[in-house]
Amino acid sequence: MTYEKIKNILLIILVGCSILLTFNLWTYRPNLTPVENPGQAIEPIGDDKEYSEVIRPSQLIHFYDDKKIGTTLSAEIDQITNDMNKWELLNLANVSNDIGSLHEWIEESGHSILVYPDDVSLNAFREVMPNIDKNATDFSFDTMMIDTTSIEDDIGLAYFISRDQGTVYRGEVQGPSMADFRTKYYETASEDEDFYSLLSYKGQNDRVIYVPNEHIPVSTQRIYLMDKIKPRTLMESLFSDPSVVQESTTQPSMIEYTDSTSIMRVYEDRNMISYKNISSVVGDEFVGMNLLRRSIDFMNAHKGWTGNYRYFEEVPESNKVVFRLFHNQQGIPIFSDYHRAKIEVELGDTDINEYTRSNFALGTIVSGGEESRLLSGKEVIEEIEQLPNFERNLLQDVTVAYEMKVEKNVATTNSEIINLQPAWYYRYNNEWKKFTKDEFIPN
Repeated sequence: MTYEKIKNILLIILVGCSILLTFNLWTYRPNLTPVENPGQAIEPIGDDKEYSEVIRPSQLIHFYDDKKIGTTLSAEIDQITNDMNKWELLNLANVSNDIGSLHEWIEESGHSILVYPDDVSLNAFREVMPNIDKNATDFSFDTMMIDTTSIEDDIGLAYFISRDQGTVYRGEVQGPSMADFRTKYYETASEDEDFYSLLSYKGQNDRVIYVPNEHIPVSTQRIYLMDKIKPRTLMESLFSDPSVVQESTTQPSMIEYTDSTSIMRVYEDRNMISYKNISSVVGDEFVGMNLLRRSIDFMNAHKGWTGNYRYFEEVPESNKVVFRLFHNQQGIPIFSDYHRAKIEVELGDTDINEYTRSNFALGTIVSGGEESRLLSGKEVIEEIEQLPNFERNLLQDVTVAYEMKVEKNVATTNSEIINLQPAWYYRYNNEWKKFTKDEFIPN
């Protein structure tokens, strides 16, 4: 066989192998098992919540001929709100001009009110009570009133009141719901030991503050073990691409996470986390009535609820909403230094601008103290009035609350405990302060 023939045979073999390999490459179908995108499998730091769990009244008050009584207990308020949220409320109309003295009208016998911590927009409240007049324009209110004397032909009247703005909207409740409310709640409350006598006090802009007229028993302390939030878990929920986030320890007690548009700082010594979106643009009250709704949606999107947080305050001028921890049974707010007992959400035009919160959740109750009796609301207000340069028009609210303190657990070196001590708090000139008798003693 000549050299040329051998070369031709080898060439044919190589061409054939090339054709075969090319065919296999084009027709190859690997047997792959789908794999979830790891960016979607993010461990949540807490839970999501229904709107009705976040937007809750802080007080329930009933008015009678000779007295007014109220409660903050969650069990009492939950029963009523769960029933009311099923009501069908139609034909909403502005009747502000038909009301004389707002304060006197509210306190007429047969009326019951649910007082919210701050203004609630109807737009957000539709998520709580879905069967509200679909044609009603949006407005804000801080008090909902039920008139148990207005029931006629299975139709009763309920009112949405803004005590700051002096506006009143009336709606018609359809069906036997109002009659049930009167017999089940209003007529039985006067014999219920969970209700107590109330004192009315006119504060800022003659808005009435309702405080207990007697000494209220409150547990002296409840000690919880602290459940810490994993910083990286929250970071993965807040940053659009966690893979490019840089982690650094700029101070002994601070961890910092950054990318090109955002920064998150974890302050271990303060038990606080602060997230800032530096690319966000803040408009002029751009969200209007949607501020509360968008803030709750943001919290739900990353399951950020790590306790019994409730809507507490709205600051429209800075597009900010404050959610505060409330005691599960007592239904009273919890206060602390830094941001240990509250969550602040500030919105930008299209995204979150700033987000500040604690880095823990309340854990297991270790122990509960004996009940103690705080000063009555009447005694506290009398003391507050003794403040140097006190101005009644600057006093906005007074409430029984818990003061939260974080302490090292003496049993272990790696954990902390939370103490809740009952106290009076008051809001004066837009600032919440703890009531202590010492501050009222002249220098």
